[in-house]
Amino acid sequence: MGKPAESPVSTNSLTVHDNRTGKVYNVPIEDNSVAATAFKAMSAPRASGEREENETEKGLRVSDKGFLNTAVMRSTITFIDGEAGVLRYRGYPIEQLALQSSHLETAYLLMYGSLPTAPQLVEFQNEVMHHGTVHADAEQFCRSFRYDAHPMAILTSAFAYLGSYYGEGNPSLQGQNIYTRGDKASLELMDKQIYRLIGKATTLAAMAYRVRQGRDFVTPPTGLSYTGSFLYQMDHLGEENYVPNPVLEKALDVLFLLHADHELNASATTVLQTGSSLVDPYSAIAAGCASLYGPLHGGANEAVIRMLISIGKPQNVPAFLEAVKKREKVLSGFGHRVYKTSDPRSFIVRKTADEVFKITGKDELLETAMALHEAAMKDEYFIKRKLAPNVDFWIPPRLLPRAVRCAASGRMVGSLAAGMAPMMLQEGGVKIWRPRQIYVGEGKRDYVPLEEREAVEGPKVTPSKVIHSGCEQPPKPFILVSTACSLPSFLYNPPTASLHRSKMFSTLISLALLAAPVLADFAVNTPAFTQCQKSTISWAPTTGPYNVIVVAASDPCGDAIADLGDQTSTTVSWTAAIPAGVKVQISVEDANGDEAWSGDITVGTSSDASCVPAALIKELGVSSSSSSSSAAASSSTKATSSTTQAASGTTIVVTPTTTVLGAAATSADDSTPSAVGAAAANPLLGNGASSARQSTPLVLLGALAAVLAFSL
Repeated sequence: MGKPAESPVSTNSLTVHDNRTGKVYNVPIEDNSVAATAFKAMSAPRASGEREENETEKGLRVSDKGFLNTAVMRSTITFIDGEAGVLRYRGYPIEQLALQSSHLETAYLLMYGSLPTAPQLVEFQNEVMHHGTVHADAEQFCRSFRYDAHPMAILTSAFAYLGSYYGEGNPSLQGQNIYTRGDKASLELMDKQIYRLIGKATTLAAMAYRVRQGRDFVTPPTGLSYTGSFLYQMDHLGEENYVPNPVLEKALDVLFLLHADHELNASATTVLQTGSSLVDPYSAIAAGCASLYGPLHGGANEAVIRMLISIGKPQNVPAFLEAVKKREKVLSGFGHRVYKTSDPRSFIVRKTADEVFKITGKDELLETAMALHEAAMKDEYFIKRKLAPNVDFWIPPRLLPRAVRCAASGRMVGSLAAGMAPMMLQEGGVKIWRPRQIYVGEGKRDYVPLEEREAVEGPKVTPSKVIHSGCEQPPKPFILVSTACSLPSFLYNPPTASLHRSKMFSTLISLALLAAPVLADFAVNTPAFTQCQKSTISWAPTTGPYNVIVVAASDPCGDAIADLGDQTSTTVSWTAAIPAGVKVQISVEDANGDEAWSGDITVGTSSDASCVPAALIKELGVSSSSSSSSAAASSSTKATSSTTQAASGTTIVVTPTTTVLGAAATSADDSTPSAVGAAAANPLLGNGASSARQSTPLVLLGALAAVLAFSL
């Protein structure tokens, strides 16, 4: 292959004339492709002055950034014609499968090459559902994540975690040929891992979802379909004989099916790349799940929702599209790496969404999406660039939390279909995927002693400076600043420091920890609320828009008492339509998914209670007749508590030159809002419910540091 031409060759070949050497090479064409290794034979002497790193004498390399036209394997699974908008699984059009098949039936088709008979399908479904239960320890594992952890982060870790239970399926432990032998035992072992991964995917996804909701986990039920079981595990709240809505169940099944495989997309390729090292299937799927997390891949549907929220309403669509044309805004959900016309799956999803909206009612973002679609499809700018809606654009917003997990659970089937038997049993054996690079860096150079070097400075060639809690910026009020940049130089060299200095350092840390909580940069001020009176809520700027909700302090992970919507500024006015005496908290989530909390706020009493809905009074269990008296008592208690806090709490602010002692936080009755409640982003501070609770772990750490300090 790739040898110089000496005799007539087949017309089904490529003739290459190398102008550097005058040699002519014939490269066979098979299935409209040529082997990249054929170009290694096309070597030439290094030209005068040419870099030796080009390795010209070792043959040509094929450059293809982003794999725009590179085929890495032969497959019989999925066919895509991007120009015509065609997608077929094992030869079956996606439109027919979405209308007539189910996700598990399609999974069988992708895995084994043909549609199953009725007995085969029943056996496959039973095996998958049988393996849906996870070990009891999985609950502790999932609970170890923060309450606001993104479900995809939990799911990615959970797939890797699964591998620790099934050592018999790990080539690193049992031998690298356990999947490559191709005998009966090898195939049975392979199938068992397939059952486990597909069966447990929805269970782990539901657990990741319920972590974010603050709910207990649900054991997979019996007697339901694959997607019905998934919905049950996510939405069951203790109702007797609860059954998911069949329309939603079918809609999710279609979404699973549509995402089951899409040739070598980013996540499937990641699984194959990782699997080529013969790692266990669970680690390979975890790597693919991490790839799916990215906003250019599985995270695209979340990006669409964020985009629609930022647009706000249909009237704002023209201005948004103009900003897109000026490259000031990003248009999510349009265009595709493969499809140069409409994504065939988008039509199916849109039809499915219509069925969902008949049950749930039209989503508030739907009209904005429709207006955006209509305007873009009529705009010459987008028509010329062949930017049509893809499958992510039409996923119903109310199904988005499920769709995020759907993408992971559904796409995993295609990754397994390509990564198990085709990869493990390929002709010639498994070859680790090791692409080449084109080195354009420095040539050989000699080491320069430290004292003889000249500084190289500038963006990308020197590290960026990181601000550590007040370094290079003025200290903020009520913020503890204690970092290496503000400490004496002797602390950088503990072995030479005296015992006295070590004691000073330990005492300083203990006092700092005892003094006050450390506050995060993303802070929510804690205002005073009075029943049926307007208050202003404010927070530190990060990346908007910001989603603002008010929740009960006793159940901060429960349903919101008030949803103030998405805000583009860092303040919002709100009338406290809440009974007096009720304790609440404010949660603000920015566009990055970071969340900050206020402290506890007790709603003060007023003579006006007309704004408080009767249903809310009933839900919160507050008597409307006693609301004023209880609020007054609560207000009195709160004032006493605030006075005590102001009297006893202090904050140490450590800077390079000064040590300042000041009041810890203003009273809730003070006109200046306190930022104490905004410490939720700090891992030491729990959910940031109140300053007293926040200080508890720090007091314990301070006490420990003090003991160490005085025992030196």
